[in-house]
Amino acid sequence: MRKHTWAGRALRALFVGILVLPLLGYFAPTASAHHPILSVDAGCSIQSGEWTVTWTVANGDWSDRTMTVDKVDYSDGQLSNIAVGLILGPNEFTSDTVHYLLSDTSVKTLTVRADWSDGGPQDVVASLSLDLSSLDSSRCTSPQDVSVTGWQGPCTWNGESSETPVTVVIDPESGATVTITGPGGPYEFTGTGGSVNLGPGNYSFTAVAADGYVLTGDSSGEFTIGDCPPPPPTDVSVTVTPGSCSWNGESSETPVTVVIDPE
Repeated sequence: MRKHTWAGRALRALFVGILVLPLLGYFAPTASAHHPILSVDAGCSIQSGEWTVTWTVANGDWSDRTMTVDKVDYSDGQLSNIAVGLILGPNEFTSDTVHYLLSDTSVKTLTVRADWSDGGPQDVVASLSLDLSSLDSSRCTSPQDVSVTGWQGPCTWNGESSETPVTVVIDPESGATVTITGPGGPYEFTGTGGSVNLGPGNYSFTAVAADGYVLTGDSSGEFTIGDCPPPPPTDVSVTVTPGSCSWNGESSETPVTVVIDPE
């Protein structure tokens, strides 16, 4: 049983490894009354082939009043973290996640009754339902393949140091995220991929499939970029050829020709 702030919830959501669908339900308070704020996020897990449903009960910012959860009714009785007696401060929330088979098409309902401190409203009830039959499971049952390929170009000397271009291709677009770590890194590739010039050193890479995709190749590996020495100096010849002496009307002069090869 845990309480969270809205900022903490947003940070936690960055690490959820499921296909998250749009917000499916939200019970908002009216201006004249206090209600528990209920919401639900639903997604499907490719790895386990099941629905992942996260229910959330939150307190708003009602003049700094705390909310006490008095009663929780859930259609399947599976919730554990949304607990009776939990006290939520302003803008705090608690949530719990339940799992169902993709073949489950029933309606799930969460009903919460709560009281507020300092003479706030008592026995206020909010309810929210989710119809699993309205969810699209096609990307869970038939995930799309994604491939990640890469190659090194020729090592060159850029006038100061050596570098080697490395190209990453993600097919189809946005199907994976590739990260290369090593000297000067990390370097991250999304979308269709990209290219980066790498200096000499040891590197490693990781490839993570996006939600709804399965990686067909290696998910990690290592590679080495060799040192490319500067090119050897080019031989240069200089030829100086004097011409015939002549009188220019005031003094004598001799033309001198200088030839530099290569230019």
